[in-house]
Amino acid sequence: MSLFFAMIPVGTAFAFIIGSAVFVAVIFAILPLKEPKKGRYDVTKNSPSPGILQGLKVLFTNPAYLFVVIGQTPLAGGLTAMADWLPAYFSRTYDMSATLAGLLVGGIVVVGAVAGTFLGAVLGDLSKRFTKQPYFFVSYMGLILATPLTIAILLMNIKYLACSLIFVSVSAVYIYVGPINAVLNNSVDANSRSRAMSLNLLIVNSCGSSYSSAVVGAISDSTGKLDMALLVVPIMFFLACVIWIVAWLVVKQSTAGEVASTVLGDPPLPSEGSVSPDVELDSNTL
Repeated sequence: MSLFFAMIPVGTAFAFIIGSAVFVAVIFAILPLKEPKKGRYDVTKNSPSPGILQGLKVLFTNPAYLFVVIGQTPLAGGLTAMADWLPAYFSRTYDMSATLAGLLVGGIVVVGAVAGTFLGAVLGDLSKRFTKQPYFFVSYMGLILATPLTIAILLMNIKYLACSLIFVSVSAVYIYVGPINAVLNNSVDANSRSRAMSLNLLIVNSCGSSYSSAVVGAISDSTGKLDMALLVVPIMFFLACVIWIVAWLVVKQSTAGEVASTVLGDPPLPSEGSVSPDVELDSNTL
C-alpha cells in the first residue's frame, strides 16, 4: 500500500516532465491488461457482494473501518490547509515571492511525503513484533511527532530551520498512508473493498479537506494573523492522533469476519476480513 500511494505524486510529476500526450499513450497501452481476480489471495471463499444498504451496514458496524475513516477526516483537513496556506505564510514571513515560496514549500512537502510513506511501510511491519495493532500504532506515533513540529514551524523566524522542520513534520505525518490503508483493506471482505475505499474517500474529502482551507482563511481575515490561523493544522493532527490512539487500545485484531457474520448471517471469516494472517495485506503491499 505504501509503494502504491508513494508512486502517485511521482507519477504525477513524471507526467509533467514527459508531457501529457505520452502519458495518455502509456495509459492506453496498459488498458488491455487484465485485472487480478478479486480475492485471489484470500484463503477462504469470499461472501457474496452485499447490496447497498447491507454493505453500508457492514461498514458502519466495523470498528476498524470506522476508526480509519474518522481519523483520516481531520488529518486530511489539516494536510489540505497546510498545503494551501503554508506557502502564503512563508511568502509573508520571509519576504519571498509567492512563486518562490510555493516552489520551496511544495518541493519539501513532496519529498517529505514520499519519504514518510516509505518509512511507514518499514515501521508498520517492524512494529508487528511488539503490538497487535502495529498500523494504528505507527500512525499515531507519527502524528505525536508531527504535531509539536508543526507548531514550531509557526513560532520561529529562521527560514532554513523552518524548512527542515517542514520536511520532518510532513515525513512524520505521511507515515500513516500505507499502514492505515492496509487496516482499511484488511478490515473488509474482498468483495466490499472498492465500496469501502470509495466511501472513505467521499467522507474524508467532503468532511475534512473541503472546508479546512476556508476555515484557516476566515480566521486569518478576522485576526490578521496567518500564523495563528494555521494553528488549526496541528489541532487537526492532534485530533487524528487521539482517535487512532483509541483505536489502538480498543479495536480487536480481527473484526471484519465477526461483523460480516453478524450483519449478513455468513459463517465467521478468518481474521482481518477473510485474509489469512500469512497473506494479509501489509503496509508494504501493492
